[in-house]
Amino acid sequence: MRRIFLAILFLFSVSAWAESALNHTGYGDTCAIHGFRADSLKYSKAYSLTDYEALRVTVFVDDTSSAGFDSDSLLFAWGIQTGTPVLNSSGGRDTLWNPLCLVVDTLDLVDDATIGLSYGLVGTDGTYSDVLSLIDTLSVSGWAAQSRVVTPRWDVYFRGWFQGLTGNITGSFAKLWFAPERRRHQKVSR
Repeated sequence: MRRIFLAILFLFSVSAWAESALNHTGYGDTCAIHGFRADSLKYSKAYSLTDYEALRVTVFVDDTSSAGFDSDSLLFAWGIQTGTPVLNSSGGRDTLWNPLCLVVDTLDLVDDATIGLSYGLVGTDGTYSDVLSLIDTLSVSGWAAQSRVVTPRWDVYFRGWFQGLTGNITGSFAKLWFAPERRRHQKVSR
């Protein structure tokens, strides 16, 4: 009886650990983007797009070469790219990334105003219109952040991409984090 109890306890703890590694809460799985500056193109690690539903992506950034955000000169486009697992010619596992990348927004600390609260519009058909290019430097201490709800077409994987634009900092690397959040399930009423 004791062995059965220990086996059940072990299985429960393994499944709880595996569940906590997934990022349905927004706190479980962020990704640092190393070496980002100037006109570089960088990618995040790959995430599963088939687990859970819906997708919100938040980008956190800080130009660590100067204090505060007033003197920051960060300017880059960012978005997501979807992909699917395939076998390569050696029979090993590989990923085929969709050549079409979805642009989610542009983060421009040079010209865009920072916000603490803004208002979007809800159309008569129930759709929301986000105000793009707004950057929040007030809500999360130490970070400039953009957070967007993304509804990509279905695929197996996704990853974030970040493309520096003309005017982006060139003297030092930027501190950049990518944090996707997913909804576990949606309640359905009868």
